Amino acid sequence: MLDVILTDDDYVIISVKSCPPVGYSDHIAIEFTLTPTHVENLDSRSPCGTCHYSWHTGDYENMMHYLISVDWSDIFCYNPSAESMWNSFN
Repeated sequence: MLDVILTDDDYVIISVKSCPPVGYSDHIAIEFTLTPTHVENLDSRSPCGTCHYSWHTGDYENMMHYLISVDWSDIFCYNPSAESMWNSFN
């Protein structure tokens, strides 16, 4: 099992489902739904003291096309450690 969701509250996760892999990966993607809860003070610079992400505005279609176009085997073959692979991915 490589895809996990870590939480300290069993009731915060409403649903979990497996989705098709991203690009040519053999790892499935997971989609999960969280209960709306109070957001801790993640960004004290924010006027209301909370941080809200606008995930719904992401251009996921173009992100997927970009990720599919990358030759990951070429990038990762020169970076044998997990840390260097992560740095290359970033």
